[in-house]
Amino acid sequence: MTIEFPTCQSGDYCKAFETAAKVLIRAKINQGAKYIILTDLYRELGADTNAYKTSVRMARRHLFDQGYLENTAIKGVFLIK
Repeated sequence: MTIEFPTCQSGDYCKAFETAAKVLIRAKINQGAKYIILTDLYRELGADTNAYKTSVRMARRHLFDQGYLENTAIKGVFLIK
């Protein structure tokens, strides 16, 4: 059974996936994870459309801007501060 989440009017963003990604990333931070891997987030959240993946990246960006994450030399891998 597949659950469809509503996207924004343009169809390229989904607030539910951004919120879920923020919760998942913060849980990983609280559990002591050292890194966040973008493809793992996609898989764990079931982000299988461009809109869902964009929303996951937006969540990562918000937490990056808040100082929780840092870039690494590897694309799609982020260090938890």
